[in-house]
Amino acid sequence: MSNGGKRYFILFSITLVEKHRFIICMKNLKLSAFQSFKALVEKEAGTPIKVLRSDHGGEYNSEEFISFCDEQRIKKQLTATYSP
Repeated sequence: MSNGGKRYFILFSITLVEKHRFIICMKNLKLSAFQSFKALVEKEAGTPIKVLRSDHGGEYNSEEFISFCDEQRIKKQLTATYSP
């Protein structure tokens, strides 16, 4: 647990011309963390997120998250299990 009481973190990596990484610390694994990240990145980049590649973590496979991605037209790609 961090000094601020946060137990989890998510690392988002963006690969365009340059690589950017964002770490978001949170108390619970929630869709709202991705929604905040999405708003930040799309505002700065001036373009929508088109593809999200993730592991098979439950937070990315919930019905709520899948329906959010469908609504936002974000294509989901899952990596192979236990791959870097």
